[in-house]
Amino acid sequence: YALAGQFATLLVLGVPPERVLATTFTRKAAGEILDRVLARVADAAEESEAGEEARAQIRDIAEELVPGGAEIVNTAHCRGVLARLLRSIGRFQVRTLDAFFVRLAGLFGDQLEIAPGWRITSEVEEKALTLEAIARLLEVAEDDEQLELLRGIARGGAERGAAASMASVVEDADELARQAVDGAWGRIAPLERPADVALSEAIRTVQDFQVPTTTKGKPDSRWAKVHQTLKDILEGFDLDLDRAALEEALSKGFAAKALEPVPEYYGAPLPDDLVDALLILHQLLASVRVEELRERNAATGRLLTGYHSAERALRTELSAWRFSDFQGALLDGPARGERATWLRDVTFRLDGRIDHLLLDEFQDTAPGQWRLLLPLAEEILAGGDELRTFFCVGDVKQSIYGWRGGEPRLLGRMGERHPGLVSEPLQRSYRSSPIVLDAVNRVFDGMERRVVFTSAGREAAHRATEEWVSSFAPHESALTDLPGAARLWVAPRKRDGDRELDSAVRFAVDRIEELYNEHPEASIGVLLRTKKELAALRFALGARGIEASDE
Repeated sequence: YALAGQFATLLVLGVPPERVLATTFTRKAAGEILDRVLARVADAAEESEAGEEARAQIRDIAEELVPGGAEIVNTAHCRGVLARLLRSIGRFQVRTLDAFFVRLAGLFGDQLEIAPGWRITSEVEEKALTLEAIARLLEVAEDDEQLELLRGIARGGAERGAAASMASVVEDADELARQAVDGAWGRIAPLERPADVALSEAIRTVQDFQVPTTTKGKPDSRWAKVHQTLKDILEGFDLDLDRAALEEALSKGFAAKALEPVPEYYGAPLPDDLVDALLILHQLLASVRVEELRERNAATGRLLTGYHSAERALRTELSAWRFSDFQGALLDGPARGERATWLRDVTFRLDGRIDHLLLDEFQDTAPGQWRLLLPLAEEILAGGDELRTFFCVGDVKQSIYGWRGGEPRLLGRMGERHPGLVSEPLQRSYRSSPIVLDAVNRVFDGMERRVVFTSAGREAAHRATEEWVSSFAPHESALTDLPGAARLWVAPRKRDGDRELDSAVRFAVDRIEELYNEHPEASIGVLLRTKKELAALRFALGARGIEASDE
């Protein structure tokens, strides 16, 4: 809404549509932006109450952009603007970021590694291409690289099948690997192992430890059981053979208490020499785990490098590419040099400069995408005598494209990196009723103080929550008379044999059926966390005669 108002005002002020680039993330959203812009100008061209409201909104924005700009905003002027826009509809640049980068790739084709004659793959082709690239990779991959791929499949679960899990693991990891800086796979430093002498002394200290006694002078069983287990493991200790048993033993009883700030067990302090010995054993295991992680990271890095090479070779053979490949090709090619050169070349090849950059859903912009747009944004923000504007809209709480590299912190840091920008919070909703927004406000008010985020061991979650809440401001509804309802239902625990979400899906379907029967004319929206839950929900609804789409 705000972006469309800015765009419409620029057009009413006489800015040619080809000098404005408006971007978003879906073709549907791009179409909605264009529709709203034209509708706003069309409303302003009408002699009606809606027309006067539209002109008033345009005047307010025009006066902010150009002192005295509001004076030209009248019905006749807006009619003339609308007529010119309808004759030049093809000159509008309202695009998805992917589409804009594909267009640039077409203009810079002579400087890209992607050969002419390319085509965009379909979803079905992508799955087949990924599996073929994996097959080529496995023919030459080393054993530890194949093991990492199998570990990833195991983490993904067996329900999806080996092929689908393998493709998903590689695709997700490859997307992250493309964004990784040089040396990322070796970033974790090794943890020093205890010296052999220190380890031998620690083992003797643990073995010789005298457990506390009860009031009757007998060994306290709460200490004795753990101690005996440790003595058995440490007798003739072999790290390769006894590691798993030692890890389990150190996670229990007084052995685990050595890691706490005040090492006590059932109110009795652990002797200092025992604490030091146990810490050496913990350090030994930690150093082994870190080394394994380093080796796994190195193997993963080699695996993904090999996959990337196999995938690129296959795409080159087939001239089949994804939207994201063009962003990478631009970054590795013409955009890699001086920013001024990149900006000059873009202006030349677009056959005209862009004076106004309008970015929708900015919280989902990926760092690579922003690197391509940043020179243009910085040139506009540098100012000058002419009217040039940078306008972005976003909400870090609505970031949904993290799986493809979206980085909401880019939005949060815009004010710091570009002090000339004016921030305008949009806390008034024109979509939801006051009851719904009141429920939202109550959920997030003081969220950082909830026990689930402040309990021991939750420090990282608490810091993340504090950061999140710092950007939250209470919402209010512009639709004060709109009725609404908000209610929390808790699904029953899952039954024996249920998969993780079966109980929640059944419960949701019961509620949907109730609403559907009471209000058959109403639309009912259901939000799910992942796509894999859609099929189960649709099947369950279909079994009850309720049709649903998964748009």
